[in-house]
Amino acid sequence: MKWKSLLILLLTSLIGVCLCYGEGITVELIPHSIEVEVGDTFNLDLMVKNVSVEGRCGGFDTGVCYNSSILKLTNIKLSDIGENANLKNIDVSSGRISLRWSSSPPYGDFKLATLSFKVLNPGETEVVLKRVLVFNEDGHSYENIVTSPATVKAIVKPNLLITYLSMDKPLYRLKTPIGVTVANGGQKDIDVSFSVDLYADADKVGSIPVHGLKAGEKRTLTFKWVPEKVKKYTLVVLVDPENKVDEWNEKDNKVVREVEVQPITTYVKIYRVLQDSGTVKAVINVSNIPEERPVGGYDLHIMLKNLSVTDVDSIGKYSWYLSDGNLFITGFNISKSGEFSVANISLYTTYPTYSAILYKAILSDIDGYTFQKVILENDVPIAKNIKSEKIRNFVSRAKIIVGSEIDATLSAENLNSFILANTPLEINEDCILIGGPVANPTVKKYLGHFPMGVTNEYPGKNRGVIQVTKINGHTVVLLAGSDRWGTKAAVEYFKTLDDLPQIPIFVKWENKRTGK
Repeated sequence: MKWKSLLILLLTSLIGVCLCYGEGITVELIPHSIEVEVGDTFNLDLMVKNVSVEGRCGGFDTGVCYNSSILKLTNIKLSDIGENANLKNIDVSSGRISLRWSSSPPYGDFKLATLSFKVLNPGETEVVLKRVLVFNEDGHSYENIVTSPATVKAIVKPNLLITYLSMDKPLYRLKTPIGVTVANGGQKDIDVSFSVDLYADADKVGSIPVHGLKAGEKRTLTFKWVPEKVKKYTLVVLVDPENKVDEWNEKDNKVVREVEVQPITTYVKIYRVLQDSGTVKAVINVSNIPEERPVGGYDLHIMLKNLSVTDVDSIGKYSWYLSDGNLFITGFNISKSGEFSVANISLYTTYPTYSAILYKAILSDIDGYTFQKVILENDVPIAKNIKSEKIRNFVSRAKIIVGSEIDATLSAENLNSFILANTPLEINEDCILIGGPVANPTVKKYLGHFPMGVTNEYPGKNRGVIQVTKINGHTVVLLAGSDRWGTKAAVEYFKTLDDLPQIPIFVKWENKRTGK
């Protein structure tokens, strides 16, 4: 009787072990809940948990089910544990995963695979594991496997971004329009108002409100920026800086661009309008002044040679005086833009040759800020001692560019009208460049186009060189020396030539030719 009871007890125990074998094993998709924007991809980890060490996992089989109109299964990547299985059957198109281990079967909690999905359309769906089988090493399947699906909410959100930024070349103290095109690249309309802000370095240029933006809609906004300095600026455009719009990507709301602000180029020219019986009349003209920044004042410096001043008539409240052969004219209380005459000068001479060279001009706007790039032009008669008609014709049509006041008075005034420029000019016509690269910025810019270099040491003290080349399709003559006397020697010798030379000509002051 005791034996029978014991036998029944043993059988009951064995039956209990069989019924509980594998109890507590779960198969989960993690995370259990996820919210994803339409068009994005996301991953779910397939986890197996609570496999005992005595009943290691010898095999695994499951199907993956989901709404194919909302999601698309794009990849199944096995983890290291899954990669160790000897028998594998992975089918992305049907959503099947089958594995078998013949050695080193896993136990405990482990990740079996990572499932990648792409969101096709908005909606909500579950990713469910169907017909899940977990086998032990003997090939027997566990009972009472608990599965946990994942809930996926596919949503649409708006997305603000800057698709285009346009602007003209920014000029100092002039209004520069900046166009910013903002788009809603998402699939949901924006019903709230947001702002678009523009910064130049750390200074806020402006903020423009946008009252809603439909999905796929673009809108172009225009900022007005007045640069306060001639320098390189960093422009920053921010869309929705206060985060009023719930977007699917908050990291593409900024555009950064570096821009170089340059001064506007203005021109001041002195030219002769009358010469009769020793009386000479000259006019000083100003041009290229923008309407939004009119001239309010001026200072003019003119060097006179063999001329006396009989009268000066200038605009605004003005005054003038002479000092050591230099005429100084200053004026203010004006508001002029475009092109206009600033001074009329009456002169008298008893000499056959004379000159009036404008060597310095300071223009300021009505707010007192100076124009930082002023090109000076001097229109005086062509030198009468040019020997050949070919050289005379070239000098008459060429733009003469001088970089220093010394070369202007010592050399250029005896040749023809010229431009005194302290910044490099573009070569867009036949030119004569006077002075070396230290004195003349335009020569420094284009010196590499000539066959011979010019420095303070070469070709040497009181020595100059005459060179001719083609730049941008135009004939350019360089008359330069290692010092002012070398440059003067090049100018004076150039006047004696029959034609433009084909090879460099080296000269020394007093017109002594030293070689070719």
